[in-house]
Amino acid sequence: MENRIPSQPPRGNFGDFPKPKKDEQEFGPAKKDIIMCPACNAVYFEKSWHHYIEEYKHLNSEKDIKFELCPADEMKKKGLFEGQVTIENVPRGKGKDIINQVQNIGQRAYDRDVLDRILDFHYLGDKIEIKTSENQLAISIGKEISDAHKGSDVEVKFSKEEDVTRVRVWWPDA
Repeated sequence: MENRIPSQPPRGNFGDFPKPKKDEQEFGPAKKDIIMCPACNAVYFEKSWHHYIEEYKHLNSEKDIKFELCPADEMKKKGLFEGQVTIENVPRGKGKDIINQVQNIGQRAYDRDVLDRILDFHYLGDKIEIKTSENQLAISIGKEISDAHKGSDVEVKFSKEEDVTRVRVWWPDA
């Protein structure tokens, strides 16, 4: 029996998902100026977005500073999103815990990358809907909620037409 390397990677539990986009594909070519987001104070320099202008080591008066929305705030303004999480049939007494956990997951993602955010959050009775700027964040939220709260099921689907990952977490017997 010969050992062969498969030409295609094996499919995971949730099927094929798109490869992460490079910044240039997603946001266009790098800009030379410093850009500040008036909505969240994120700062663009050295080919990426950062939390603070103080992180820029070469700040001087020769660089122009422009004010434009960062890609995450631009998505929010236009009502766009890459990830959607729907948490359904939330058992009584678990709503606050789940909301806190979702907010903590969102904060951790934002702390790592200024463009990873929860863009929209609605809690309607036994249903919670969340829209995120990154599909990976939606998947993380769904998996962490399902892992932390026993008796729930999780389902992840990617829509190629919309370029959106949809995650559903629900409790069948609640």
